[in-house]
Amino acid sequence: TIMRALGLHVRLDNGLSSVVDRVHQLHLTAVQCFLLHQSTQKFIEPIDDEVKAFKESVANVQHRFVHASYWTT
Repeated sequence: TIMRALGLHVRLDNGLSSVVDRVHQLHLTAVQCFLLHQSTQKFIEPIDDEVKAFKESVANVQHRFVHASYWTT
């Protein structure tokens, strides 16, 4: 049997830390999210420390995709 990654497109509700919380809560092995704040529909501008913490927090997630949105307001 082949073990496949289980992942979701996780909403960015309150910064990158909200994505990390969902990843750990759901035990995901794959995740993707837009760099777009869910409630404002504006792109986030994470600071270097937040990006570093995000990378460290999801280091055990096999597949990580963080990308621009297909739309903007």
